[in-house]
Amino acid sequence: MKVAFLSLIFAILVSCQGGVTPNDGDRESFVSGFIIVTSGSSSWPKEDSCKELRVLVVPEYPPYNIIADILEGRAYLSDTLARFIDTIPYLVKIQRTPMAKAFILASVRYGTIVQQRMIGFYKKNQKSKVPDSIYINKGIYLKDLNVYVDFYDLPEQEPIK
Repeated sequence: MKVAFLSLIFAILVSCQGGVTPNDGDRESFVSGFIIVTSGSSSWPKEDSCKELRVLVVPEYPPYNIIADILEGRAYLSDTLARFIDTIPYLVKIQRTPMAKAFILASVRYGTIVQQRMIGFYKKNQKSKVPDSIYINKGIYLKDLNVYVDFYDLPEQEPIK
């Protein structure tokens, strides 16, 4: 019995080879910046219309099915962020990298988990009406990727599916 148990342990150790180290494509990265409310802190919608604020990193724009993308590990979201101020720091952990094309979006939840509205996105030119994509390499920390929000001129969008 003891010999069989030791043989099993030895077989497991030999078969592991690389141990539990992540694959090259699995090293996590981070993106960070600020949500900047260009319309000012007084422009936020009422609290019952803005229950939660998050930043999402998605592989396509406009997003086709964010819920499925998150559940399947293709999209990532921040923790819940502060609301009703004009500059909000964010950090999003990207677990599967590299990510060849990524878009950074800010979203508020106004009802149930599927009742979301995109309020802004990362763009290099503040006047742009479409977000810029970024490349997220493995094991890096990207910063200063600011998301601009103007509550008087929100981006056009399809309902989140």
